[in-house]
Amino acid sequence: MKSRLLFLLALLAFLLAGISYASPTPLPTPKQVIGSLANNFKGLRDYTCTAEAHYRKGRETEDKVYLIYFKRPNLVRAEVISGDNEGGVAVLNKEGKVQAHSGGFLSWLILNLDTDNPLVTTIRGNRMDESSFVYMVEKMKEGLPLKGEGEVHTAGYKVINGVKTVALESNYTQRIDGITKEIAYVVPGKWMIKKILEYEGSVEVINVTYSDVKVNSGLSDKLFTM
Repeated sequence: MKSRLLFLLALLAFLLAGISYASPTPLPTPKQVIGSLANNFKGLRDYTCTAEAHYRKGRETEDKVYLIYFKRPNLVRAEVISGDNEGGVAVLNKEGKVQAHSGGFLSWLILNLDTDNPLVTTIRGNRMDESSFVYMVEKMKEGLPLKGEGEVHTAGYKVINGVKTVALESNYTQRIDGITKEIAYVVPGKWMIKKILEYEGSVEVINVTYSDVKVNSGLSDKLFTM
């Protein structure tokens, strides 16, 4: 009995030692994260995804769930499937213009608008031609941090909706469109953007989570016209 107890104690000590000295997964550097994203998107021709978005400007808020279609070089279709203006559709076409209709009883009325028209931007002025993963990664490649002057670092791992991500955090010494901090949560291995958070000081003003991403399904150009 005594020898069995000593064996169990020794086994427990061995297991605890293994736990204590297990090396954590090392964090990739910002350059590694951005480089891996860029490499992943080199072969990207098109994608679809769902984007659950929350925007804040002062006391005003905007909440929408979009079904998004993207095709290179920069064709975008966004359908509001839930939230504010449900049923609304906007298309960024080959001419760089936006065709759009609202949800509800005015859905028959199609408007032709510039990308910066408030009818087809978020309440914070985010535009369709700046909304794609490809655009985000290109901005990351242009220089660190993602926007403006400041510093960028990887800020640890976080599980989002059951998916492990690494946080790429940018802090700005000068406000860029009011933003002082931006965090891009990236799925390592798959190298896809899972979530974007942006802050004004300590206040979260943009929160977009992406899911159901499907790439290179052969989207037709007809999707991007009305």
